[in-house]
Amino acid sequence: MSAYVMQEMTWPEIRDALEEAKLAILPVGSQEQHGVVVNGHGGNQHVLDVVSVKMRRDLGIRMAYALWPVLGGGGGSNEKLKGRRIGHACIIETSMMMHLRPDLVREDKLAEGELQPPIYGEVDTRGIGGFVYWNEYTRNGAFEGAPDATQEIGENVTRTALERMIPFVRKFAEVEVDGNTGFATL
Repeated sequence: MSAYVMQEMTWPEIRDALEEAKLAILPVGSQEQHGVVVNGHGGNQHVLDVVSVKMRRDLGIRMAYALWPVLGGGGGSNEKLKGRRIGHACIIETSMMMHLRPDLVREDKLAEGELQPPIYGEVDTRGIGGFVYWNEYTRNGAFEGAPDATQEIGENVTRTALERMIPFVRKFAEVEVDGNTGFATL
């Protein structure tokens, strides 16, 4: 199987590669300038759900996505990860960035999250969805633990995510549904 790095290709090269490829793994998200890696994160999840429905229904292409920080969140048994709220600019995302793209981490800007009290108080909202502005979660845009992030935690989280994702991608590529084998977006 050939491997391509799309960020290093032109659009015509990508089009040609996609015609011959049977499986595509596409990172989604952004590399933001405050020390986090965001890749298929919670802020994209609802959009990715809609895209996966449209691709399957309208194009006949199956799609799956991975929420990297969740997929690798148990990476290692590091005590620093226990009991932390994960999300934007948390210990997991920041550690992954330190491992994957340390050149983009501005360690002097890392800040502990300034979490807001739950907007619905102590009411149990598990299983209840709805739009909430980010500043209703956190005053400074960060969740917990960025100052405690390390490259080692990032390496463990990334390794765990890949260990969990690779068997799925292999199975997804070979399973036939609707007369087609899989096409994955992760």
